[in-house]
Amino acid sequence: MSIKPNSTAAVETTLSSSSPRLSTSIHDLRVRPTHSVARTVSFHDCLLLTISKAVLREPQTMFGIDINWWGLALPFSYLIVLVGSLMTFSTIYRKRKAAESANLEPWFGPHLQRNIYLSLLHMEPEEGVEKSPRVPESVIRAALIRRAVEDIHRIIQVRTAKAACSSLLQRGSVGDDLWQRFTRAEKEMEEELRDVVQEANALAPGWGQTIFQSAHEIAANGVLRKRLDEIQAQTESEKQWWEKRRAAIQQEFMAELDGEDEKQKGTSSRAPSTGGEDEPVLVDQNTPLASASTASKKKKGKK
Repeated sequence: MSIKPNSTAAVETTLSSSSPRLSTSIHDLRVRPTHSVARTVSFHDCLLLTISKAVLREPQTMFGIDINWWGLALPFSYLIVLVGSLMTFSTIYRKRKAAESANLEPWFGPHLQRNIYLSLLHMEPEEGVEKSPRVPESVIRAALIRRAVEDIHRIIQVRTAKAACSSLLQRGSVGDDLWQRFTRAEKEMEEELRDVVQEANALAPGWGQTIFQSAHEIAANGVLRKRLDEIQAQTESEKQWWEKRRAAIQQEFMAELDGEDEKQKGTSSRAPSTGGEDEPVLVDQNTPLASASTASKKKKGKK
């Protein structure tokens, strides 16, 4: 394999016009044409090596500024390695956190009302039955309202527990697992509320704005009824307790009255015996004088 002189001259002129440094390097490597394959290959190797070195080391001009890309290769490689390591660490960390949060116990139990609503909404006819009765829309609406009522109860629980959980977390009384469960429950409730509003608007336009107001009234009425039932269930026990208490009070009063009667009887029985001993004797002061006057009269009559 050999290189023709004309082709070599063309390469020289092209490289000379692009860069003056390449022309000097090519002049230094110029050799006489020979039939030796070894010298021809060495010429090609030297030419490519010289061109690559010249291109990499020669500062390029961009926006009027000379930039040495060979000097910037190390900082760029460092940035690429740093960004790649950070992205890898972030991806692994997020995957581990997602796996840990997925293994945590949910804050609330299964949503029975939501499952009932979805079952009624997506109920399909049985196999072998051509015409099955369709679920009435009123039943679907009632199921959706029940679902919203359950959401109201869960929202109240989340709001009441948020302050306590945050204070306990700040004190270090609970771990991060409990707080992660709580935050996940909050996110699930937000998604549940949006889903209920969308379902309500799909059943009746504009119903999503008032469904939670109706659900709140139903929930408050249910709590009031539950409280009344508890009070009525306690009436019998309260009556029995009050009967026992009244009987005990009556016994105490009767015992006090009996004690007072016994005291009065004791004082009356002691009165005669004490009166005979300690009662003063009354003496008539006029009797001695009368006896003395009668005695003096008798003496005068004898004289």
